[in-house]
Amino acid sequence: MTREGDARGAAARRWAWLGLCTVVLVGTVLHWRPTSEGDGWVPYVLFLGAMTVLALPTSLLVIALVVVPVPALERLLFGGFAPRWFEIMLVVAQWGCFVWAGYWQWFVVVPRSFQRRRPVP
Repeated sequence: MTREGDARGAAARRWAWLGLCTVVLVGTVLHWRPTSEGDGWVPYVLFLGAMTVLALPTSLLVIALVVVPVPALERLLFGGFAPRWFEIMLVVAQWGCFVWAGYWQWFVVVPRSFQRRRPVP
C-alpha cells in the first residue's frame, strides 16, 4: 500500500470515529430528559456506554476523573437535581473529554507505537 493510500485510510478512520462520537452526542442531547424524571437517566447511561466503547481503555480514566465527580458537583451547586441546561452542558463537557482522550489514544499514541523504527546507522 502506498503512503498516500495509507494516509487516506487513516483520515477516513479518523472522520468515521469523530462522526460516531458526534452521533452519540446529538442523540443524547435530542433525547435528554431531566434526571429528576423516573427514567431520565437512560439517555445518560447510553451516552456513557457508547463513549466508553469508542474511547476504551482511556475512557475508564475519563470516567474516574470527570464523570464520577459530577453528582457531587450537582449537589454542591444546586442542592440536588440540576437544571436541564446545566445537565446538557455537563454532558457536552464530558463528551469533549471522551473525544480528546479517545482521539489522542487512537490517532496519536497507537499509530506511533506501530511505526517502524529506523535503524540507527
